[in-house]
Amino acid sequence: MKYAVLVLVGFVLLAASPPAWSQGLEVTALGGYRFGGTLKTVDSDLVTEAAPSFGLTVGFQVRRDMQVELFYSRQTADLTVKGDGAGDEPEITRLGVGYWHVGWLYELQPPGGIRPYVAVRLGATRFDPINIDAGSVWRFSGGFGAGVRVFFTESVGVRVEAQLLSTAARSGNYFSYEGSHFVVESSGVHQGSISAGLTVAFW
Repeated sequence: MKYAVLVLVGFVLLAASPPAWSQGLEVTALGGYRFGGTLKTVDSDLVTEAAPSFGLTVGFQVRRDMQVELFYSRQTADLTVKGDGAGDEPEITRLGVGYWHVGWLYELQPPGGIRPYVAVRLGATRFDPINIDAGSVWRFSGGFGAGVRVFFTESVGVRVEAQLLSTAARSGNYFSYEGSHFVVESSGVHQGSISAGLTVAFW
């Protein structure tokens, strides 16, 4: 829960920053596909199956070639168990995976037609089991993305991005299911994503 509080505080501070607002604002609605997300345990792997994702970024222009961003992305996917030599077990739950990040976007060339960029983000991930009796879990996470932005007018454009997302995982019990306790061995959960969306700028 403390990770959620830290991220929310960051969102509020950035949103309330007059210098960022004064230079412009960009909002992008994103849709995409996320894959990966294996959590290694002592006896098996918990695997988040590939599934569509959706999200939103809000970017504050702080320099001609740089933005500070608020980033949110959520995926709802099947969570399955893969045991050593035992084959795949049936899905055990539907799992919501949401990323709440604050980040920096840096354009690699001056604004023009096609604008390539890189982005670095930090924040928290929320794992939310949907159809079993288990509580949500928050963990620290970060992401690195690269993509392009193309504006058709001064205010409307599109954005395409590939991103690597990594979430820290504590050792110990992750959660229980029908008497089984999954004891985590790995130090992190890693996912890749590809997304695209419509950007609207306000100057």
